[in-house]
Amino acid sequence: MQQTTLITQSLGIDISTIVGGACYELLLRESESDKEAGHYQPNFQGLNRCTFRSLPAETANGPSSADSVKFRRLVAQWHSERDVTSSVTEMVTCPSYQRIIGMGGVAVPLILSELQSEGPEPDHWFWALRVLTDADPVAEEDRGDIVKMAAAWLEWGRAQGYAW
Repeated sequence: MQQTTLITQSLGIDISTIVGGACYELLLRESESDKEAGHYQPNFQGLNRCTFRSLPAETANGPSSADSVKFRRLVAQWHSERDVTSSVTEMVTCPSYQRIIGMGGVAVPLILSELQSEGPEPDHWFWALRVLTDADPVAEEDRGDIVKMAAAWLEWGRAQGYAW
């Protein structure tokens, strides 16, 4: 909220015109010298320096309800397909797990939410998260300890701005 207030005050926009809960993308024009240097500092000194545009609802509000329903269905199928196997390879090669990965980036907050809800008995979401995010926040000494692995991913998710 503080950043929104700063931006709207700098641009002379009445904060009451910003839609509560909406997400806005700030597009800034950078000078050629800044572009060449690979950085720039925002300048809110005039309306001609930036514009706001509303982001699509699925970006602003996270996964759609249809995505959530599909995810829940695939999780249930995954649990059924893998049965009681202890093989991580068998778990992550189940067709429904692969279809969750196939959902793309929209699955990341859903997986993190699932991981959070599983508490002290996290499931094996780590393969999917690595594939979908190209990240690996798990410390080498924590590999194999699924509780610590889950904690590392949840901390990563919070740092990346995912909310669940």
